[in-house]
Amino acid sequence: MPEHGFIYSVWVVKDSEITDRPRLSGDGQVVAGGAPKAAALRPDAERYFKLFHANPVAMSLSTVREGRYLEVNAAFLRLMERTREEVIGHTAFDINAWADPARRAVIICQLRECGSLHNVELEMRSKSGPIQHALWSVELVELEGESCLLALALDISERKRAEVALEQRNRQLELLTRASRQLNAVLEIPVVLRRLIAGALELTGATAGGAGLMQDGRMVFNDYYQGGQWTPVDFSFPAGRGVPGWVIEHHAHYLTNDTEHDPCVVPEIRAALRFYNLLNTPILNRQGELLGCFELHNKPGGFDDTDLLLLQGLAASAAIALENTAILAGQKQTQAALRQSHSLLEAALESTADGILVVDVDQRVSACNRKFLEMWRIPPDLAARRDDQ
Repeated sequence: MPEHGFIYSVWVVKDSEITDRPRLSGDGQVVAGGAPKAAALRPDAERYFKLFHANPVAMSLSTVREGRYLEVNAAFLRLMERTREEVIGHTAFDINAWADPARRAVIICQLRECGSLHNVELEMRSKSGPIQHALWSVELVELEGESCLLALALDISERKRAEVALEQRNRQLELLTRASRQLNAVLEIPVVLRRLIAGALELTGATAGGAGLMQDGRMVFNDYYQGGQWTPVDFSFPAGRGVPGWVIEHHAHYLTNDTEHDPCVVPEIRAALRFYNLLNTPILNRQGELLGCFELHNKPGGFDDTDLLLLQGLAASAAIALENTAILAGQKQTQAALRQSHSLLEAALESTADGILVVDVDQRVSACNRKFLEMWRIPPDLAARRDDQ
C-alpha cells in the first residue's frame, strides 16, 4: 500500500461487460460504451472499481507511449475542470494537462528505472488556465501488453498558495522592520520622508509616490518619486481639496484603484503625475494629531487591505521618526541659542574697562574678562580651568 493509504489497482473490462460509458476493452483500447455492469464484474474487480471512482484523490490510468487517458475518476475531473468526454480517449497534451510538457519525458525516464515514483511535486493546468499543484505518485504497469501509468494526484494547491502567502508575508515584515530602522537612522526631515517613500514602494510594489507634512493647516509636498528619480514639486492641499485634503478632514487612509473616476482626485494633478491608482496613509502621532501623510501611486494589480495594514505600521514608525526629528531640532536650536547668549555675554564683558568676575549661586566662577585677569595677574591657563580655589 502506498503513502496516504490509497490502493492502486488495475483491471481489464471485457466487451460483454459494458453499459453505456467509455471504457477500456480487453485489448487495452478505449471504445464507445463504458463502465462494466456491476453484476458482470468479479467481486475483487468490482471492489477496486468502486475504490477507484470513490477515491477523493485524483486518479488516472493512461498510456506511457501517448499519454492517452484510459480511465479517470471524478476527483481527477474536478481537479482538471473537465468532463469525461473531454478526457477519456484524449492525451494529456490534447487537454494541456502539463504546465511543463517536457517534464513528462523526464518522469517517464525515471519510471523506467525505478518502476514507481511517490510524492513528486507537479504543476498541472486546469481547463480555465490556473496552475494546480499536486503531489504525484505513479506506478508503471503492464496492461494487455501496453505500458501504462496508474497515477494518484493529491491536490496541494491551497497549501502552496498558503506557503507563498506566508513567504511573502515574512518578506514584507522583514522589509517593514528594515524600513522602520532606516527611518530613525538619520533624523533629518527630507531624509526621513524620502526613506519613508522608498520603504513604502518596496513593501507594496507601487512605482511612484510622495510624502507631505502639515504646515499652517495645509498638506505640503515638496518631492515626488517616479521613474527611478526624485523630482521637486510644489503641491499644497487645504482641508477638503483632493485626497490629501480628505485625509486632513478624516485622519484616515484613502484607497482608490480608479483615480480617473474618483471624485476626490484632482484631475489636473492626476494628469500631470499620470497615476491610475493610489493609497494615501496618514501619519498620526501618539495623541492622534496629523503630522503628515504619504501617498503611493501606480501599483500593478491595484492596492489592497494587505498594503493598508503594512503601511499603517510604517506610518507609526514614520511618526516616531518625525517626532524624534522635531525633538532633535529643538535641542539643536536650544544649544545654538545658548552659544549665542554666551557669545553675547563674553562680548559684553570684554567691552567694559572694569575687571569683572561672574560667579554662580554656589560661588563657582562662571566667567571673567581679560581686564580682571590682568588686574589680579591670573595666568590665562589657570582662568580657563574655572578653578575658584
